[in-house]
Amino acid sequence: MERIDDTIILKYLQGECSDNELQQLNDWLRESKENRKELFTLEESFHLAKMEQYAAPDFLDKAEKKLNNKIAEYEKERSRVFFMKRVMQYAAAFIILAVGTYSVVHFTSSSIEDTMTIAYNGSIKEFSLPDGTKVWLNKDAVLKYPKKFATDHRNVSLEGEAYFEVSKDKKRPFTVATDAMKVRVLGTKFNVRSDKHSSLAETSLLEGEVEVTGNRAEGQIILAPGQKAELDLKTGRLCVKQVNAKLDAVWRDDLIPFEKATIAEIASTLERFYNVKIVLSADINNSTYSGVLRKRESIDSVLNSLKNSIPISYKVSGHKIYLHQSH
Repeated sequence: MERIDDTIILKYLQGECSDNELQQLNDWLRESKENRKELFTLEESFHLAKMEQYAAPDFLDKAEKKLNNKIAEYEKERSRVFFMKRVMQYAAAFIILAVGTYSVVHFTSSSIEDTMTIAYNGSIKEFSLPDGTKVWLNKDAVLKYPKKFATDHRNVSLEGEAYFEVSKDKKRPFTVATDAMKVRVLGTKFNVRSDKHSSLAETSLLEGEVEVTGNRAEGQIILAPGQKAELDLKTGRLCVKQVNAKLDAVWRDDLIPFEKATIAEIASTLERFYNVKIVLSADINNSTYSGVLRKRESIDSVLNSLKNSIPISYKVSGHKIYLHQSH
């Protein structure tokens, strides 16, 4: 496969890839470990740019300096350097646009002065906090935060589910408080779900390190990437599970990532998202696959799309799906 079009990578970073473009991206990722590493670094740099403090006058200069340091670590080719600067510039433009349209977001002031409450009853929403932290609110979630964070801490409260990409600040820890638990971090990416109608409260860690504490003396644990803290509100048991934490945050962009996953692992993930039972035939091998799969309305649409990347076939019988290896 020839060098992938830079426009496709940009659209992926924006979450705007078409099905055909996602297929091209997946084909390119499967070609080499270097391609996967390059996309990971580009994605990391893109989100780093978006997490900078809004659109300060020296925003782009500072962001470009950070990005140039990353570029030097793994890429010397001039054309790729130029492209990565384009990625950074686009991220900066995204923030400027977000600030320009910020006033249309529905905010309501709470009874406490200088405290903002943001709640969405409709679709998933993405926005920035005063410190540059990015937040994705799931449907019916409610987040409360101050107009301006204190000099020694950053505290917010959450009801429902949200995904956070916390702006790093060692002098001001960031704390998410829910009815069930508190999550304390310095700078990281994690997902929190604490719904009054659910008997479980969860925190899944994608990057960095977080400290999770039960509000009713259930205990305290420190999570590493790929772990989930699960608090059973009925029994008071707080435990840690090894998970693919990225899958807990799929709701924010409907893109399901796979990194060296077997067909069995992919099938298990699809069972989780679509509430189906997938039976694997004996001829399924242990080959691994990496790529991105778009979450769709029906499992049939997903499997048909998956057939373009992985040698499988399937048939539906009753409430079960039988998966076979294609040759």
